[in-house]
Amino acid sequence: QFEVIDEDDNFENNGGPFLFEIRSGNDDAMFGINEDGRIVTSSKVKRNRVRDNYVLNIRAYDNGRPPLFSETKINIQIVPESQYPPTVVPLIVDVFVKTIDTKDYSLGKIQAFDEDPYDTLSYNIQKDVWGNTGHLFSIDHM
Repeated sequence: QFEVIDEDDNFENNGGPFLFEIRSGNDDAMFGINEDGRIVTSSKVKRNRVRDNYVLNIRAYDNGRPPLFSETKINIQIVPESQYPPTVVPLIVDVFVKTIDTKDYSLGKIQAFDEDPYDTLSYNIQKDVWGNTGHLFSIDHM
């Protein structure tokens, strides 16, 4: 979503609502832009993937007479949908101590991978599951 800032604070003569327009880079009509400045995709993106990269030139107009405008370019990369689930290497931890003296004691390292080149893996501990009711465990996102 685009955010428009009117630098001269003259909202009565040339403020919002703003009008948005895709000026170039959309020859295949793959994208649109709504009145809120959000880029929307057409059904063609999934059906007729013509290319993987688009550079759109976006123009925002104010409501002045005549309307003033500003332009920016955005890059859009179309990536394939995820096809493979992530694989997590099992982590088995046995702890045989009565107390651990340090707060940030490491019990192990979780390893996972995904065959989809554009997927990003994230980790979390489900609340109140597997004995973590007192929030005794956490994941360090290194």
